[in-house]
Order: sequence, then C-alpha cells, then structure tokens
Amino acid sequence: NRKRLSYVSKFIAVSSYVKQTHLKALGLKEKDIVIIPNFYKGSTGENATTTAELPSDFILFVGRLVPEKGIDVLINAYSNLNTKTKLLIIGSKHPSYHYQSTENILIIENASEEIVMQAYQNCRFVVFPSIWPEPFGTVALEAMNHKKAIVASKTGGFTDAVLDGETGILV
Repeated sequence: NRKRLSYVSKFIAVSSYVKQTHLKALGLKEKDIVIIPNFYKGSTGENATTTAELPSDFILFVGRLVPEKGIDVLINAYSNLNTKTKLLIIGSKHPSYHYQSTENILIIENASEEIVMQAYQNCRFVVFPSIWPEPFGTVALEAMNHKKAIVASKTGGFTDAVLDGETGILV
C-alpha cells in the first residue's frame, strides 16, 4: 500500500541489490533506505562429531537444490572440465527437482550442519552459480568463515558479499 509508505521514516535493505530494487519499485529516495547486511555468527565445525564420506579433493556447492541456484549450470560447466577433482553438491531437497550423483559428482541431500561444516573445511573452493539475484548470499559468508575462495554469480547480493579478485571471483 503505497499510501502508507509515508509513515515509515527509514527502510532497511540487506544488500545494494535489494536497495536498488526497492528504490525502483517503490519510488523511494536514496536517503530513505539504509543497507544493513544480514548477520552471520559462524561455526567452523572444528568440534564436529559426525563425519561423512567426502571425496579427498573436491569443489563445493551449498544451497537449495533448485534450478534458480544454478545447479544445472554448475553441473554442465563441471562436465566440460577435464579434472580429477570431484564436485560435491550439498543442499536441501526440493520435491519438484531431483539431482543424481555420478562417478565425479556427489549429491548429498539434507545434510547435517556438521557435514556441511566438514565439507567447507575440506574443499578446494566454493561455487555459487545462482541464476537469480540472491538478496544477500549468506552462504558466501559461511565459505569465507572457513577461509575459502568463492566463485559466484555477479548478481544480486553476491556483489556486496564477495569482493571480486580479493575474497573470490564474480562471474
């Protein structure tokens, strides 16, 4: 209800992308919106008690197992690589989509937090190939908490979370 927007003195956006989206959609002024990123209190998983059969050398994706997260793009790109490094995809299962493990691509659905933390600790780097504009991209902060480099889509909130050429690569 646009009439009620005047009752609000300040709006909060979690990223530059969300701010720009709201500026355009609601006709607000720059001064009306402040950016406050999502908070993240990281866990390194150093005291993890659960272990999983993870590959010894792998690239990692963590996120919902849906096409808009770019899983199809990732699997296609990985299939074009000539590498012995495996691809590990960890995520929450979606009832409408199913991804199948292969010899070099391991899919783990609905993994425990301990297994996810173990994967972050042991991977080469983390890939977030979203094809939709993530509002913030908290998974990038999780990866950084484990001191991992990131390859992420140059879209949405990833452009705030990942410093291209410093904490990762935006593509």
